Amino acid sequence: AEYYAMRNEVASLSKNYNGLIRVGIVPSAKKLITADFLQDFMEKYPETTIDFTQMSDESLKQGVVGHSLDLGIGVYPTSEPTLETINLCKSGISLIMNIKNPLCKKQTIRVADLQGQEIIVHSDLYMVEKALLEQAQKAGLNLKVRLKSSELSLTRPSMHYFNCVAITPTLYAKNYQFSKQAVCRSFAAEEPLEWGLQLLMTKNKAQYTKVQLFVESLLRNIEQRSANEVVFAF
Repeated sequence: AEYYAMRNEVASLSKNYNGLIRVGIVPSAKKLITADFLQDFMEKYPETTIDFTQMSDESLKQGVVGHSLDLGIGVYPTSEPTLETINLCKSGISLIMNIKNPLCKKQTIRVADLQGQEIIVHSDLYMVEKALLEQAQKAGLNLKVRLKSSELSLTRPSMHYFNCVAITPTLYAKNYQFSKQAVCRSFAAEEPLEWGLQLLMTKNKAQYTKVQLFVESLLRNIEQRSANEVVFAF
């Protein structure tokens, strides 16, 4: 009797598609979630409510670890050992600079080449600066950040007026409208500089079926869109 009661309870739980799904998301991942995807998901599971909160990568990780979030979409790579991750994309890091900058004569850049350069990076919410500065510290360099901004309306004139070097994920650089006054250069392959986006969940917490369904639906949606559009080039 206890065995059959347990089976009935598990069967009931497995059909629990209702309730709130709490998702933390970094600003750089905002285009991963489309209105069409949400409409399809919520039509299929009408009793489910989804709560999206845009936050920094560190706050997002703390929320998933502390169970105030069911799911996070954060920045790759993560160093939190208690989290289970699913990689969505990986990207190198590129440099955009004025053609007057001596670095534009190089086809590939080493971190050491940035010594003495003033740099522009995305805001801390994008975590690009962290990857670069950690690598520079290992090389014994002290890089100077002149401007932090994710607004091209600010970074473009600053790059030209002050001859700064803008640091950005390669995926972002693909959407940059280059002129005859600017060039893009990549870091050398030997430089371990990577950036990307990933799903984060706790390893030890049994996910409700509704969260599993959301993750599976999102991954399927991204895969389908990737065949027809550049999903990650924001």
